[in-house]
Amino acid sequence: MFTVAGQQVSALEIVAALTGLLSVWLARRMHIGTWPAGIVSVSCLAGVFFEAKLYADSALQVAFAALSVYGWREWRRDPLAQDILPVTHIRLREWLVLASLGAAATALVALFLISRTDSPAPWPDAAILAFSLLVTWAQARRRLECWAIWIGVDLVAVPLYASRDLPLTAALYLAYMMLCIAAWLKWEKRL
Repeated sequence: MFTVAGQQVSALEIVAALTGLLSVWLARRMHIGTWPAGIVSVSCLAGVFFEAKLYADSALQVAFAALSVYGWREWRRDPLAQDILPVTHIRLREWLVLASLGAAATALVALFLISRTDSPAPWPDAAILAFSLLVTWAQARRRLECWAIWIGVDLVAVPLYASRDLPLTAALYLAYMMLCIAAWLKWEKRL
């Protein structure tokens, strides 16, 4: 344990934060290294969230690891992946599917957390899980609007993590939000 801004922070949370920032910075640059850096970060965050009783967030990190392998494969498959990646918009039909699936998954996961765990915040925990999985798909498909969805996830995550005494993780997700804005602008130029 280390003390950061007067609060105890685990080494695992520090590694998760540093590799997480690296991953988003690389994603902004459309560099394929975003995926392996993300795998290290989410592996560490799985333990951090489990200890904080944020079970959906912990499970999400395991799913993120698998999705990162998918994203890594998708970006490697594209011959332009190391240079200029094609960026596209989310189509209306995709928006409708993403919103519907996100709402349904949030409700199902929250109800599970309420009935089967001691989760202190089942609804925001479930929403972060549901929408993060969906937006990872959009990011792997290089949809510009993925960054707007990530910002929405971060707006839910920051106060949740702060309330669970995870100051470094809350700060990390605040930094993610700023990086998402920068990434959105950069990707928009490539559209």
